[in-house]
Amino acid sequence: MVFLWTFLSLVLSASLFANTNAQRKIIVDTDIGTDIDDTWAISLLLSGRSQAELKQVVGKRSLSPEVEEESIEIMMILTSTDDTKERARVLAKFLTQSKKDHIPIGIGIETPRNSSPVFLSSWAKDFSLDSYKGPVHKAGVEEMARMIIEEYQKNQYKTTILALAPMTNIHWLCQKHPEVIDMVELVGMSGAVYTGYANSTKPVPEWNVFYDIPAAQNVYAQRWKKMFTPLDSCGRLQIDGENYNMILKSKNPAIISTLEQYRHWYNICPWSNEGPLPSIPSLRSSVLYDLMASYIFLFHTKCSDTTLCIVIDNKGMTVPSQPVPTSPSEISCVSGNFVIEVLKCDLSFVENLLAVCPTELCLIFDNINTNIPD
Repeated sequence: MVFLWTFLSLVLSASLFANTNAQRKIIVDTDIGTDIDDTWAISLLLSGRSQAELKQVVGKRSLSPEVEEESIEIMMILTSTDDTKERARVLAKFLTQSKKDHIPIGIGIETPRNSSPVFLSSWAKDFSLDSYKGPVHKAGVEEMARMIIEEYQKNQYKTTILALAPMTNIHWLCQKHPEVIDMVELVGMSGAVYTGYANSTKPVPEWNVFYDIPAAQNVYAQRWKKMFTPLDSCGRLQIDGENYNMILKSKNPAIISTLEQYRHWYNICPWSNEGPLPSIPSLRSSVLYDLMASYIFLFHTKCSDTTLCIVIDNKGMTVPSQPVPTSPSEISCVSGNFVIEVLKCDLSFVENLLAVCPTELCLIFDNINTNIPD
C-alpha cells in the first residue's frame, strides 16, 4: 500500500504521544451497546493496572520500566450518541461484572436520532443504573472538561481521550472549553482512507465520522495531537483459533462479561457477520475495530504510523490532501500494512492480557518482549 500524501513516514507514535507521567490518565468516549467492539476495547483497558494495584501485587519488588510505562488510570468512561443514559446502564453492568465499579461513568449528550440502536439494552435489563456503586455524572461532558483542566493545572499532565464513538461529545468539549485543546491527546478509531468495510478496496464514510460529520470535521481540525486507526488498519481484526480458545477459558471477570455480551449481541445485531471470517462466539470474535485503538493507547511504542493530512468532506469521507505546513488537521494513522505484521507478531500479547486473571498481569508486563520484527 502506498501513501501518496505521506510527508512523515513510519514515525514511532511514541514521539507523537510523549507524555512524561508514568501513570497515564485516560477518558474513554464510547457508544457501547451497539457494536460489541467497544466492549472488547474497554476490556483491554480494564485488564491493565494502576501503579498502586501493581505494587500491591509485587510487594517490595520494584516495578520494571515496562510496568511503569504501561500503568494507567481510567478517569471516566463517557457514553456517546442516541440514548446515552441507556448506554450508561449497559456500561454500569459491565463494569460491575468486571469488578471495576469504582470507575466514574459520564452520561454524554443525547442525540435522539434512533439511528444507532443499543442492542445490549436487553442484556442489561436486570440492572439499574441507580445501583451502580461508582460515581455517575449526568452532565458527563462537562465533568470531562473539569477533570482535564484539574489534572493539567495540578500536574501539568495531558489527558488522553480514547475516542471509540462519533465525535459529538468531543466536539462539544472543543466548542465550550477550547482551553482544554492544549491539555489533551486524542487516540481513536475513525475514518477509512483507502479501504472500506469487509475487505472492500473502496473507501466509504466510516460510522464514527458519518454519524456526526460536522463534529468530526471540527475535531479533526483542532491542533491537539491525535492518532487514529482507520478501517485500513483495524477492519480485519478478528481473534480466532488457539488464541481465541485461550480467551474462552479466561478467568478475567472483564472477559467473562465480554463473552457473555458477545453471545447476546451476536443473536440480535444484523451486521454481526460482516467480517472477513464469520463471527461465531464459540470459535472467533467479530471484527474488533475499537480494540485496535485501545492497543495503540496502551502499547504505542510497538506501533508504526504514517502521518497524513486528512480532510473530511461533507459526505463523511476521510480524504488525504496535500500537506500544509503546521496544519492542525495532520492525523497520525496506523499504517495498514505494518499493523497486519504487528498483529501477526504481537496480538498474542493482547490476548494474554485479556485471558489472564488481573493478579497475573504484572508477571506478563515484567516478561514482555518489546522487540517487534520489522
